Amino acid sequence: MKDFFDHQERARRSTWWLGLFFVLGVVGTVGSLLLLVGAIALVKAKGSASVESVDDLVRPELGWAWAVAGLATVVILVVSLNRLWQLSRGGGAVAEMLGGRLVDRRTTDPAERRLLNIVDEMALASGVPVPPVYVLEESSINAFAAGTTHADAALGVTRGCIEQLDRDELQGVIAHEFSHVFHADMRINARTAAAIAGIMAIATIGYVLVRFVGPSIARSGGGGRKNNGAGIGVAIILVGLVLMVVGFGGSLFGMLMQAAMSRQREYLADASAVQYTRNPRGIAGALRKIKASSRAPIHSSHARDMNHFFFANAAERWLSTHPPLEERIRRIEGLPADAPVVVDGTGTPPVEEGFDPSQRFNRYTQEGARGLVGAIGTMSVAPVAQTTPSIAPPPPVPLEGAPSLDDAAHDPAMAPAIIACLLLSKQSALRERQLAMVAGVQAEWARRVAVLAPSILALEARARWELFDLACPTLIQVGPGPYRAIRQAWEQIVRADGSVCLEEWTIINALRCHVESQWSTRPIGEPRLRARELETEIRAVLWTLAAGAGSSERAERAFNASIVLVRMKPGVPQGRPSLEAFATAIARIGSAMRFMDRRLLVSACLECITNDQRVTDQEIELVRAICDSLGCPMPRLGLSAA
Repeated sequence: MKDFFDHQERARRSTWWLGLFFVLGVVGTVGSLLLLVGAIALVKAKGSASVESVDDLVRPELGWAWAVAGLATVVILVVSLNRLWQLSRGGGAVAEMLGGRLVDRRTTDPAERRLLNIVDEMALASGVPVPPVYVLEESSINAFAAGTTHADAALGVTRGCIEQLDRDELQGVIAHEFSHVFHADMRINARTAAAIAGIMAIATIGYVLVRFVGPSIARSGGGGRKNNGAGIGVAIILVGLVLMVVGFGGSLFGMLMQAAMSRQREYLADASAVQYTRNPRGIAGALRKIKASSRAPIHSSHARDMNHFFFANAAERWLSTHPPLEERIRRIEGLPADAPVVVDGTGTPPVEEGFDPSQRFNRYTQEGARGLVGAIGTMSVAPVAQTTPSIAPPPPVPLEGAPSLDDAAHDPAMAPAIIACLLLSKQSALRERQLAMVAGVQAEWARRVAVLAPSILALEARARWELFDLACPTLIQVGPGPYRAIRQAWEQIVRADGSVCLEEWTIINALRCHVESQWSTRPIGEPRLRARELETEIRAVLWTLAAGAGSSERAERAFNASIVLVRMKPGVPQGRPSLEAFATAIARIGSAMRFMDRRLLVSACLECITNDQRVTDQEIELVRAICDSLGCPMPRLGLSAA
C-alpha cells in the first residue's frame, strides 16, 4: 500500500484531471448552447441554419447566440467559484450547509457522548486535531467528513447513525471518515462539488424558467389586446426548455465525473477503516444495517450535488456515486482483521506480515527511525469499548473543588485555563509572576487557572499533550472573537519572563494549527518550491533539532546524518540555533515547499532526534509541531514509544 504522502500526491494529480473534466464540461455545455441558439437565430433570420465557413460564425444574426454563450460561461464560472468559496470556509461551514448542528462538548446525551469519545480516540491515535462534530437530525444511517485539510476538518453524523449502530459499527464509520481526512479526499470532494454546481447551473436556470417564471408571466396575461404576457410566458418556457435540454448533457457529465471521482476512494476508505480498527465486523455491520434500512435521503437541498461527501448515498439518483453496498461488504469481509499498514516505494522498509501498526515503533534501528515517516496518516485503535479516552491518572491529592480534567477540557469556560496552565513555568517564582499578570487582566480567569494548575503540572508530558488535544475543539466552539481576547491572556503568560522558549513556541504553533486554522483563509494555490530552494530554512530547522542531542559532537553528528536525507551536503551552520530563525523557517517551509519534498524533511527530522538512540519528550513534541506546520499528522503514541 502507499503511504500518506503518496495518497496526498495522487489527490493533487486528481485535481488536475478534475480541472480538465471541468473545462470539457463547460466547453461542451456552452458549445451546445451556442449551436442550438445559433441555429434558431439563423432559421429565424434567413430560413436556413447552414454554416458554410468559419466566417459564418460571426454573422450579425448570431450575435444573440454568442451573447447567450458568453452569459452561460459567466454563470457557470460564477456558480462554481461561489460554491468553491462556500466549501473552502472549513468543514464546519459545510456541515451547517447540510443542516448539521454542532455537538456541545458538554453534552449529556448518551449517544452524542459516545460519539465524541470515539472521535477523540481516533484523533488522539492518529495525531490529527480533534475535529468538531455535527449531528444531522435525520433517521437514516450516514456520515461525512468535510474541510480542506485535516486542520480544519469537521465530521457530520446523522441521528440514525449514532442511535442505530453499536460502538464497533460507529467506530468503523468514523474510521472510514478519518481515512477521507488523511487521503485528501475532502479537498477533491469540495472541488468536485464546485465543478458540478457550475456545470449543472444551466439546467437549473432552465428548470426555474419552465417551472416558475414562464407560467407565472403567462398567467398574468389577462387576455387584453395590449397585454402579451401569455406570449412572453410561453417564450420564456421555450427558452427554459432549451436550457434544460442543453443543461441535461452537462448534468449527466457532472454526475459521471462525480461517480468516477468517488467510487474508488470509497473502497480505499473502507479498507483503511479495517486497518485502523482491526475489526472488519464493525464497518461491515454498519453497511448491512444501511442495506436493511429504508435508506431515507438526507433532507437538504445540497444533498444531491454533495452526495459523494457521504458514507453512503444521501440522495436518490439513478447514477450512484458510491459502489454497491453488497460489493463493499464483500471486499471488507475479505480483509484480515490485523491488516498491516505497509509502506512501499518510499525508501522505508516494508512491515512484516501480521505486524501490528501500533508496535512498529518499538523496534529501534536507524532504518526503522527513518521508517517512522510511514506512520503519518495512520492510526491503530483497538476495537474495545471504553467510555472515555484515558488522559492520565489524576494527581495523588487533587485540589479540593477542582473539576476532572476531562470535564474541564469539554467546558468552554475551563478549556482556556487548561492552555494557560500548560504555558505556566515549572519554576515557582516565575509561575507566581505569570499568575499575577493573568490576574491583572481577568481575575475570574486567573482563579480558574489556579484551580487547575496543581493537577495539570503533575501530569507527564504525553498526558499534558493529550489534554491539549481534547481542549482544542472546545476552544473552537468559543468563536474567533472571544478567542482573540483569550489569546492575549496567554501571550501575557508567555511574555512574563521576557522571552519565548521552545516549549512555549510548540504550544503556540499547535494552537495556530489546531484551532486558529478553523477560521483562517487558506491560499488556493499549491506550494511549488523544491527542497533545494529552501536549503537555508531546512538547515535552520535541523540544526535546532540537533541541538537537543546534548554535546556539540552529538549535535553535529545528528545534523550531518539527517541533512543528507534531504539530499544536501553535510556541514553544520555557523553559530548557535535561534528560535526566531527556526520559527521563520518553519513558516516559510509550510507555505512554500511542495508536498512530496515534505516526506524528505520529515524523514530527516526523525533521523535527527533518533540518531543518538534516545528521544526526549521535548523532541517528540517539536517534531510533531513541525509535522503540524507541514500538514502531516504524526501519531504521538508511536513516536513516544521510539
